[in-house]
Amino acid sequence: MLHFNAARRGIASVQSMVAFSTLVAASPLAAAHNTWSAGKPMPTALFSAAAAVLNGKIYVIGGTDGSGNTNIVQVYDPVAKTWSAGVPLPAALGGASAVTIGTTLYVFGGNGSSGLSGAVYSLAAGGTAWQTLASMPTPRADTAAAAVGKTIYVIGGNSAATPRSPTVEAYNTVRNKWVAEPSLLVGKSEISAGTIAGTVYAAGGYTLNEDTGDTESFKAGAKTWTALAAEPDQTNQACTGVVAGKLYMLGGAHDHPAVSSATAYDPATTSWSTLLAMPTAAAYAAGAVYKGKIYCFGGSNFDTGGTFYNLTQIYTP
Repeated sequence: MLHFNAARRGIASVQSMVAFSTLVAASPLAAAHNTWSAGKPMPTALFSAAAAVLNGKIYVIGGTDGSGNTNIVQVYDPVAKTWSAGVPLPAALGGASAVTIGTTLYVFGGNGSSGLSGAVYSLAAGGTAWQTLASMPTPRADTAAAAVGKTIYVIGGNSAATPRSPTVEAYNTVRNKWVAEPSLLVGKSEISAGTIAGTVYAAGGYTLNEDTGDTESFKAGAKTWTALAAEPDQTNQACTGVVAGKLYMLGGAHDHPAVSSATAYDPATTSWSTLLAMPTAAAYAAGAVYKGKIYCFGGSNFDTGGTFYNLTQIYTP
């Protein structure tokens, strides 16, 4: 199977202005839930960006376009439905991860201009410059990040030691310090992760056995991760978000090209459910949650033609 990191470096880009129906409902009787809608397209089409909400705006950070990794930051106002330019990153990054705690947004690692990055940057609400923080001990790209309190867990990814890293490192935002945490049971990159009731969940992704749908959970202070029910569609590179106590995986890829399948994990029932498919199948779309909706930005069709999207696809659980 072609790994998209290789394609990322060499394929030609065809920016796409794909449009889709502004609303796709599961049924007329359930139009408010399990539906998709369209937001205003991004100014720049790209894939493998990070995304997080800060001060009521959604920041789409870095990513890869036709010429390589970028340092651009595109800011979406979900109320006004407009885009603006954010403060550029200090360096170009694709495949980074991002988390917001309070009024500060954090960005971790990724693929830089000279390979894997361990850089960590923060941006305060209203800030005019990114701050450089303590670097990750293990430079990685295609990680997932999830916060518990003031601690951010950076999970798996691609590292110099292994392309399917089991490494988990925790960043203390108060002390600007890193500590090693128990490794994943199964090394993964391109993971979906989120925090539910103080427990971190990591699902899907590439593993050493390709796409297995492996799902695990970890609670702060535990000595190991716990194996859970496998994600049925075995996807990676999915647009991810946590809403009302469930972890959502929207789109992504299984082998290739991109897929439109969508699933959700519910810790209360320890099971996965199948959802309404994404209107335009997209892998490496950046996901962020705003007021109970999951916004999926950009992505790629994950074929050898290298079509990149500027889509804003919005899912209402």
